[in-house]
Amino acid sequence: MRNKCKQCGQCCNDVWLTWSPKELRVGFDAWDNSKKGVAYVGGIHLIYPMLRFKFKKGKYWHYRCVHVEQRKDKKWYCGIHKIKPKMCEQFPYSGGIDLRMGGKPNKPSQYEGCGFNV
Repeated sequence: MRNKCKQCGQCCNDVWLTWSPKELRVGFDAWDNSKKGVAYVGGIHLIYPMLRFKFKKGKYWHYRCVHVEQRKDKKWYCGIHKIKPKMCEQFPYSGGIDLRMGGKPNKPSQYEGCGFNV
C-alpha cells in the first residue's frame, strides 16, 4: 500500500518539529494577543495548543497531538479530521518535510511502515 495512510498513528504520536515548545508558545501568544492587526505568525505556531512536548533528539523537538485517538480496531483516528491543520492534511509533503527529515523520493516519510513509503 503506497501513498495511502495506514492509520498507524506514528505521524500524530511523534510530530517532529524544529521549533521548541517556547518558540511555538511565543508565536501562538503573539497571534492570540494581537488585536490591532495580526503580526505575521507562521501557521505552525497556531497548532501549539494541539501539541504536547515529549522529548528533544538532535535538532528536532518531538510532540504528540492531543487529537489522535486509538479505537477498538487498533487504528488511529484524528478527532478533528474535517478541520485538521494543513500540515497534517498534506503529510508527508507539507513544507518540504521529505527533504528536511531525510526523506527520499521513494520514502518521503521518516516513519518506518508508513503507507506513503514504497
